[in-house]
Amino acid sequence: MAKKLYMRTEEGISLGVPKELPERWKNYSGFNTWSDTKLKTVGWLPLVVVTPLEYDPNLQYRSLEYVVNEDNITPTYTIEDFLDVGRLNEWCSVIEGEITGGPFRLPKVWDGIQMWLLTEEEINDIGWFIYVDVKPEYDEDTEYLTHTNQVNATNITAIYTVNDYTAEQIADALEQAQDPILIEINTDVNTYINSHYDSGTQQSFTAIYSQQDTTIETKTYLDPVLTWITTIMTYYYGKKMDIINATTVTILKEITWDFTTFDATKPDVSLSTLMSSS
Repeated sequence: MAKKLYMRTEEGISLGVPKELPERWKNYSGFNTWSDTKLKTVGWLPLVVVTPLEYDPNLQYRSLEYVVNEDNITPTYTIEDFLDVGRLNEWCSVIEGEITGGPFRLPKVWDGIQMWLLTEEEINDIGWFIYVDVKPEYDEDTEYLTHTNQVNATNITAIYTVNDYTAEQIADALEQAQDPILIEINTDVNTYINSHYDSGTQQSFTAIYSQQDTTIETKTYLDPVLTWITTIMTYYYGKKMDIINATTVTILKEITWDFTTFDATKPDVSLSTLMSSS
């Protein structure tokens, strides 16, 4: 059973936080044995047990007020929805026309103020301004953006300039983008083939096939594997050349591959079957 809580009051206003009665208060001993009627004479009232209202702390603010009644104190909860203007936008702090912080998400609480409950005008009044960031269209392969921040009456605006890369910069960027993709596709093709026929199995197939006394029947059994791997490697080299010949980073990013498309044509050939039949 929850212990009974009390609060002290003065002139109809609750003081402090709810707590159990102390054994001593001021000059009174045995204070925690007093009846509620007697406690009332010195300004102490019992707290009514109230279940807190449920709320979403990401979207709402729950405040608590202790309402002093004649014989008790009632915890009273209020739920307020946060305003999207403060919750969703990016802001900058401004002092005397100069940006001193941001852009970043507006803090939920700043200097004791519930910022997400304020209107845009109220937020402006304490020195915070919405950051307006609208990038212009530009060609990422040949151009790049620079910007400055302009302080206006009620917002901060990002002012963009579109700049051209030099031919050397474009070539360098393309090369830097190509290298990791070439490494990735090379890893993928080897991983895929090895997942079906590991390197040891492939070497065994090649050694058996190249022996002079290997029968036509054995070579015929192995031919589908060699054909299957050749088909995969032809596909791989085609994609590799697409990567090498790409003229822009955008084209490069559009190049994809999928070696699992060769699952359906994988031959039913195994080293164990070959060895058991020899």
